[in-house]
Amino acid sequence: PPTGLPANISHGGAVYTRWGRTSCSTHSKLLYKGISAGTYYSQTGGGSNYLCLPQTPEWGKYQDGGQGTGSYIHGVEYERIYSNIFSTTHTGVQNFQQHDAPCAVCYTQTRPSHVMIPAKKTCPAGWTTEYNGYLISDLDVHHRTEFVCLDEAPEVVAGGHEGKNGALFYTAEVKCGTLPCPPYVDGRELACVVCSK
Repeated sequence: PPTGLPANISHGGAVYTRWGRTSCSTHSKLLYKGISAGTYYSQTGGGSNYLCLPQTPEWGKYQDGGQGTGSYIHGVEYERIYSNIFSTTHTGVQNFQQHDAPCAVCYTQTRPSHVMIPAKKTCPAGWTTEYNGYLISDLDVHHRTEFVCLDEAPEVVAGGHEGKNGALFYTAEVKCGTLPCPPYVDGRELACVVCSK
């Protein structure tokens, strides 16, 4: 069975990714910790979603060397992730721009539903808060990626500070015009919360 899970689990529960951390909340079990990954920020093809790759991969059949005919997976670096918004408690550095981003895949055995709510810091009544954070994706002028919730106190991957610009995390900000302002505020970063029930 996956790490940390009882062998007698046959069904039920929910799985979510905690972006920017290597551990789960006290309400969840760790399936695996890994490295955030995705398509190179300037490529037009490849996947548009972020992945949490395990720290120790297992290989099937393979042919070494770049074939030039597939999709390349790159690690994610933090870009424009400001320490006045995010806590630096777990990073060991004040500025974590260009650092690689970890992730954790978590399992909630007794709560079969989960949801990420953008622009909220609290879960609905009766739901459990798994973690709080801020909405991130890639930069508008790059190619599209999904929006995910980066933990408000992110960690960095040890030794991962090379500035290779693979896949990237940027904070998402409100743009007024098609969004109603107020209550939204132009240029303000959006909080998020991951909830389970």
